[in-house]
Amino acid sequence: MLTTDEIKRLLQNGEDTHIEFKKAQSGIPDSLYDSISSFLNKEGGIILLGVTDNGDVLGLDESNLMQMKQNIITALNNPDVINPPYALPVREAKYENKKILYIRVPVSSLVHKHAGVIYDRENDSDIRITDDRQIGDIYFRKRQNFSETQIFSALQMEDLDQNVFNKVKKLIASINTTHPWLTASNERILRDVNFLRRDFTTGEEGLTLAAALVFGKDETIGSILPAYKLD
Repeated sequence: MLTTDEIKRLLQNGEDTHIEFKKAQSGIPDSLYDSISSFLNKEGGIILLGVTDNGDVLGLDESNLMQMKQNIITALNNPDVINPPYALPVREAKYENKKILYIRVPVSSLVHKHAGVIYDRENDSDIRITDDRQIGDIYFRKRQNFSETQIFSALQMEDLDQNVFNKVKKLIASINTTHPWLTASNERILRDVNFLRRDFTTGEEGLTLAAALVFGKDETIGSILPAYKLD
């Protein structure tokens, strides 16, 4: 949980590349998911809800806190909101006897969209990215830092294990019987989590190392990473 001193420091520093404030007095602002997407795509950060852009703590209605938390958690697992979905904890904190919510967002190895739009973070702003060159820059940045996004052009769908896809759907069904993945093709699932992707800098499209590690048959993983130990 954030301490009073930590919250005070964040308020004093103000919004920047890694800090975002949301008033959220009328419910969850749609811009929250812009910020989450941009933090996932850039360098991560922390979002405080119940705070003005200037760092004034308004607090949130305590009777609505649990519902707000649940709504945010549900939205982050919905590919129509954040795609690929990214589960994050939403926590409560108190400052000057006022309740706020906060979300710590790490940098992700994937490129995420909110409502079909890619966002990047510049200073204290969430920037809509639509230019192909800029999109390519984000993918290039990810590729430099996260090897699991590397495309293996020779890796094919038949190198993946259908039993793993079945287990994933079974697990999802135990949580949400209306989840779109329950009726989706394997290819659709892989695209949703960016395990099947297109590199905008090279035009190459294919399955990634992450796809092999998560869904690959034992022999597939063993061939790609001979030193990788299978349990």
